[in-house]
Amino acid sequence: MHPPDRKYQHILWRFDPQDTVQQFELCTITYGTSSAPFQAQRAIIQLVRDEGDSYPWASKVLQEDIYVDDIATGAASVDEAKQLASELKKLLSKGCFELGKWASNSPQLLKFLQSSEGLHEAACLTEDDDPKIKLLGMHWIPDEDLFSYEITTPSWHPSKRAILSAIARIYDPLGFLSPVVFYAKTILQDLWISKCGWDDVGPPEICLRWHQFISQLDSISQVKIPRRVVDKECKSSILVGFCDASERGYAAVLYLVENTQSGYKVHLIRARTKLSPINRMIIPRLELSGALLLSRLYQSCASLRNKLSICCTRFFTDSTIVLGWISTPSQQLNAFVAHRVVQIFEITNMNDWYHVKSEENPTDCSSSGLLPSELGKHLLWWAGPRWLMSPLKRWPRLELKTENLPELKRITVVLVFRNTSLWGINLVSFVLSTNELSDTNLDSLNTYAPKADELNNA
Repeated sequence: MHPPDRKYQHILWRFDPQDTVQQFELCTITYGTSSAPFQAQRAIIQLVRDEGDSYPWASKVLQEDIYVDDIATGAASVDEAKQLASELKKLLSKGCFELGKWASNSPQLLKFLQSSEGLHEAACLTEDDDPKIKLLGMHWIPDEDLFSYEITTPSWHPSKRAILSAIARIYDPLGFLSPVVFYAKTILQDLWISKCGWDDVGPPEICLRWHQFISQLDSISQVKIPRRVVDKECKSSILVGFCDASERGYAAVLYLVENTQSGYKVHLIRARTKLSPINRMIIPRLELSGALLLSRLYQSCASLRNKLSICCTRFFTDSTIVLGWISTPSQQLNAFVAHRVVQIFEITNMNDWYHVKSEENPTDCSSSGLLPSELGKHLLWWAGPRWLMSPLKRWPRLELKTENLPELKRITVVLVFRNTSLWGINLVSFVLSTNELSDTNLDSLNTYAPKADELNNA
């Protein structure tokens, strides 16, 4: 902390009630304040601006691959990793930052970090240490290069306070456990609808569901997720998204499909879910909200798209109504639908949206929820539909018919005639007999040919 600013960080303290109150002045930035996370990240950014020109690789890593106080990055080879580690050490030392521990899935790199000059001060995580390292809410197993989860089973007490606390402890920022977390959230929502107090025990059916859920929660630890996504032999990559909705909520998921020399590989990248409002909405509106959620999920992966050579993107929904709304000009739609369609277009391209069968939609499970024991063996969730492993030209396509779409604006037509004629009467009769003026009705009107005497008298 800069000396002139230390006067704003004073603490009044005494070690015994009988002692005189003393005033202490903090010389470092306080950890735990609301501004501390920003200050920590801002200091790293300033360090990169001041000293980063001499260490370009380390500068890029500090700007893109740092999460709070952890640097999660990698390299294509051991030699490159050694160079990166040296750059990071030198650059951070310019700001008096000392790297604490190093972890790697390469024993050769760990030995280098322990023995190399300038890096011997940092402790390395070796085989003698805990083989699992916490990162982004998950545990990384370096020797297997896999991610796993370890979740403590909460107490059985089925109250709103206890269930909310248990759900909050499932930290899953990437959304790999979305179907399980969504299932738990539906229990909490049902408990809320029952109007129980914060510490009251819920109805028997909710208690039974909660007991079944927590009794299976340990099975999540059996889920193993490969860390590596990008293959060195990758020729091209496709980012594929799916969305779906049910009465309980809506969900979106993104996959990365890689075309390698050995074939196609599919990786689950990220997922999100949301509960539907307590005041229920119709399914098509929820499906549209799911499409918007997918668009925002795609937008949140901008840094990933910049790093990878994404040749194209595809978005799939099993709702033909949503696809019809997306292909309809927004000025013809009601306000709720039009606002969301416009937001979707601000992020995605209309030509990238396609239809998928409901049984092939991987987000079907995350929009209705899964028990923990069902997640690990749900292949559709982890790998998507089978046709993702085939060339792009074999992926499903559906020609849409946008007739009789709901949520279209009603069109009012006013006709003014100076003279009454048989043709004018027929036209007015045609319009009045039509409750809603659609494109089909306009086509029928265009086929009506007035007679010569009708035109002369008009």
